[in-house]
Amino acid sequence: MSRRPPDSPPIPPEISALFREALCRDRWAVEKELSRATRPGSREKLLENASRRLAASIAKRRRRAEHAPALLFPQDLPILERKDELVEAFSKHRVVVVTGETGSGKGTQIPKMCLAAGRGEVGALPGGEHA
Repeated sequence: MSRRPPDSPPIPPEISALFREALCRDRWAVEKELSRATRPGSREKLLENASRRLAASIAKRRRRAEHAPALLFPQDLPILERKDELVEAFSKHRVVVVTGETGSGKGTQIPKMCLAAGRGEVGALPGGEHA
């Protein structure tokens, strides 16, 4: 929630709590909408809409997680020798530099490793601002 203008009213704690579980695109859109609320009457309606939108976003995220495909890693690719190490690195660091020979599986296996590390769960790209 870093895009809010410094002079905008604070977001109530019950709405802030929903931000942590919502999809990134919904976080950003709701935050932007709330920062534009200047009149007290309009703010209450916006808070109500924000709460509804974030709840729907959380439900969508949970459905997405429930229906996520199984991550299958073919064992014949060289990059998989370091799979556990890479998954741990992707979960701990925003930036990970991976090099390897052409055909080692970087392009096909790293996205799956990022998913295994919990990246992309909220709809963000690995290393993105809200990841």
